[in-house]
Amino acid sequence: MSQSSVVLKFKLVELEVLEENERKFRIELQSSSTLTLPRNLKIRLLNAFKEHYTSVLSVRFSPDDEYVVSGSKEGSIKLWDIHKQRSIKTFTGHTNSVNSVCFSPDGKYILSGSLDATIKLWDIQTGKCVRTFEAHKSSVNSVCFSSDGKFAISGSSDGTIIFWDVETGECIEILKEHKGAVNSVSVSSSGKYIVSGSFDGTIKIWDIDTRKCVKTSENYNILINFAYFSPDDRFILFGDSRTLIVWNVEKEKRERIFSEKEDRINCAFFSPNGKYILSCGHTPKLIDINTGEYIKNFEIEYLKIYDKFYNIYSVTFSSDGKYVLLGHGDGTISLWDIDWNAVEQQSNLTNKDIILYVEIPLSSCKTYELEKKELLKIFEKLGKQGNGLLEPENKHIHQTILFSWKLVGS
Repeated sequence: MSQSSVVLKFKLVELEVLEENERKFRIELQSSSTLTLPRNLKIRLLNAFKEHYTSVLSVRFSPDDEYVVSGSKEGSIKLWDIHKQRSIKTFTGHTNSVNSVCFSPDGKYILSGSLDATIKLWDIQTGKCVRTFEAHKSSVNSVCFSSDGKFAISGSSDGTIIFWDVETGECIEILKEHKGAVNSVSVSSSGKYIVSGSFDGTIKIWDIDTRKCVKTSENYNILINFAYFSPDDRFILFGDSRTLIVWNVEKEKRERIFSEKEDRINCAFFSPNGKYILSCGHTPKLIDINTGEYIKNFEIEYLKIYDKFYNIYSVTFSSDGKYVLLGHGDGTISLWDIDWNAVEQQSNLTNKDIILYVEIPLSSCKTYELEKKELLKIFEKLGKQGNGLLEPENKHIHQTILFSWKLVGS
């Protein structure tokens, strides 16, 4: 995960002396320059729920974003009302850790997968277990519904994926193409496919109707813990404890790779707009997929409240992208608010469009390196006084090659 330097290089071209004994020049950005100051991501903690007494391994929003479900290492499942800011139901019945939970598409049921090798279907209104699905020989690591709610799909440490009839509880088909534990199964936005990730180092895409494998990635020699489609289904995000890979579905090859050297990766998820990845280990890290830049603000705000002692085991976004939910190793669930507008405010100008008037010492050298403090002074001066050429779009400088200023009339 790249983090940028704080040096911006300019090519200096003398334009004119505006006043006697003053040195003012036109400065154009070189094409190789990068502006690397942090983006103004606005994020705040809305609430922290703590009723689990061991690690929260899975969290998900309801389809209407009004409720949250969580599964924990102690084997319990809790339903939370976001507005009441408390749990309203507890579901018990599993005899070991609950590794995965999700809502049915209509929001009436919860599906859970456990280390006890079973899957359970829960009625939200009554709080009762409607059905238990049994066929796996080992831990159920991941569960999901088909988009129409007719099928439950599970991935297990026994290396299999099973399709279940939700209405009858019948095991419809057992898929055995993976050569290692299946740790993740998830449905595409279109509802036509699922993706599975395995300890065998591969991901596989399956047609839900035919239940046939239609694509398999190369073996990346990593122990894949999670795999999810991007919101537009063009990419798949998967990874292990040190690596994140963005895989191009159409081209069937790796598009981007991000390595984590300082922390570990327990979980990761696409933002709803598909432009960012939120990766979590001991702290949350937001990554710009296109640039590979690591936007530090989330981690900074997180560390004001939490230390690095406990892991984050699960992460998800609300459907509108406004909220982020984290499941923690101390039994806490934290709910965060993100202002994406602050991240997205960027100029569309090219390097040739950016012209500044600044005062700097004249030198025979034609390239100048301005440190972060000098840049801030320049932009602050332009923002307060203006110079007839630039109009500020906002007061913040962004972590890209461009910053949020535009030529008047552009």
